[in-house]
Amino acid sequence: MQANEEQKQGFYVIEGIDGSGKSTLAQSLSLNIKGLHYETPSNLFKPSQSFIDRSASAEAQFLFYLSANVQVSNDIAALRGNQPVVCVRYIYSTIAYHVAKGLSFDKAMTIANLVNLETPVKIFLLDVSEPKQIERLSKRGFSEEDKRNFDKMARIRENYRKLVEIFPNFLVIDTDNLVPGEVLRTVLNYL
Repeated sequence: MQANEEQKQGFYVIEGIDGSGKSTLAQSLSLNIKGLHYETPSNLFKPSQSFIDRSASAEAQFLFYLSANVQVSNDIAALRGNQPVVCVRYIYSTIAYHVAKGLSFDKAMTIANLVNLETPVKIFLLDVSEPKQIERLSKRGFSEEDKRNFDKMARIRENYRKLVEIFPNFLVIDTDNLVPGEVLRTVLNYL
C-alpha cells in the first residue's frame, strides 16, 4: 500500500477498554501502513507507573499520566515527519480511566485542555462487550492493570462514549464479532 501525504504525516490513536484488541490492531496497522508502533506510557514513565497506580490518589494518577501524555506528544511530534505513528492509548484513556477512578469529568477535561498535545488524524475506539472482554482477558491472562480496573469497565466505557461526543475524529468499532483482520480492514477503509 502506497502511503499518501496524510498517512506519512499521520498520527493515529487506538483506544478502548482492556481486552478490546488495541495492541493487536496497532501492530497490524503499523506494519500495513509502514508506520511506527508507539505504546504508552513511554519507557521514561514505566518505572514509576505501578507505584503510582497502587499508591496515588485518582487526581495524582491523572497528573502523572497527563505528564506521560505530554512526553508522548513530544516524541510523536519528532517521529511523525517521515512515517505515520500508531499510538496505543493517549489522553483519551487518561481521561476515561481516571474519571472512572473518581476524578470529575469536567475537572479532567479542564486540566487536559491546559496542555498542548499533538492532535491525532483519527482515533479508533475499539469496543467490546463484557462477556467477550472476559473471554479475551482469560485467554491472554489478566494483568495487574486488568485486575485493578475490571470493576470500573462499565464506567470507563461510558467515559469513552462522552469523549466520542466531544471529539469529532473518533471512530467506534465494535470488535465483539470481528477477527483481528476484519478490524484492520475496517480501520484501513477510514484512512
